[in-house]
Amino acid sequence: MKKAQSLDQKKIAEALQTVEFENLWGMAHFGGKEYYGIGNQILYPMPFSEVKDGVANLVVQLSAASQLSLSLAPPSAGEAPGRRRAP
Repeated sequence: MKKAQSLDQKKIAEALQTVEFENLWGMAHFGGKEYYGIGNQILYPMPFSEVKDGVANLVVQLSAASQLSLSLAPPSAGEAPGRRRAP
């Protein structure tokens, strides 16, 4: 609302597309239009950890950009993302 300088829902939605915000894993922003067809996905660094002997250790933390580049091609019409079978 502060960025949009308004309580209008459309103005707030537009403003959200331009801001970065902090979450538990680092800075996040809205995006993903290239993959999902709509830019309302929250993109943030994704941690991958391994638990061994009861202790969690960070293996890698992928940036939002690298996650999209590692993803499969966008789903075809009528196909839900993440529901694809491996070739």
